[in-house]
Amino acid sequence: MSALPKPDGWKNRYLLMALSGALTGALFAYFAYKTVRALGETHWLAGVIALCDAVAFGIVTGGLIVLQGGATKLRGRYDETGTTLDAVPAQPWAVVMCVTLALGSGLYLMFGSQVHDDLPTASSRAAGRLIVMVVISIIGAVMIMRNIIKGRPTLILAPEGIAYSFPGDRTFTIVWDDIVDITSAPLTGRGKGWRPIVFECGDGTCQAIASASTWVPGGTRLYWLCRFYWQRPADRGELGTGVALERLAFERIPVA
Repeated sequence: MSALPKPDGWKNRYLLMALSGALTGALFAYFAYKTVRALGETHWLAGVIALCDAVAFGIVTGGLIVLQGGATKLRGRYDETGTTLDAVPAQPWAVVMCVTLALGSGLYLMFGSQVHDDLPTASSRAAGRLIVMVVISIIGAVMIMRNIIKGRPTLILAPEGIAYSFPGDRTFTIVWDDIVDITSAPLTGRGKGWRPIVFECGDGTCQAIASASTWVPGGTRLYWLCRFYWQRPADRGELGTGVALERLAFERIPVA
């Protein structure tokens, strides 16, 4: 957790995240137990189905822990052009989650009658939900793969401005001097992203980094770093010397 103050527009969702993590963690433990038991009795089909579900729920649980606790490392580098931050490598894990969900659900739909001794029997309504899950998982995997093929997400903080690219979300470039304010309020009343950083420009337009925690653990340090260099033009040269990364790593960022 960061010692810097949380931006005003960011909602505390600790209880929701904790409950979600507890639920998916329980499902992970359940299917992991079923996997070990089925494989121990050489029930290979049931073991594979349970393993797929255990992997999927394990990824979701791990993702929630990372998102809530900022349990990631800072990924960044610099050169004379500026400081480049790399996103948390979540997309490959999301593909694995979608594939395992689709595979496990598909196998259960086709061979469910053969694994009733190891796994619960699905009702007709549950079978319909599994079909929907298979379709959604396949579509999700394809869409995420398309985004991966388009290129890696990048965020560059340069002395001249900010360059943001996230395939599947948005791409924009802003000059520091065109920014009139940096806020943390979501772009819409229903919210736009997890912990957003919103750049209000002089021409009346707004651009946003949808999730600051994607780039810096917790996201708080990135928000205040952006505000710091926006307000301090004389210090923007630090973005090309490595000082900005040191500020992020050690939280040496004035709050204003």
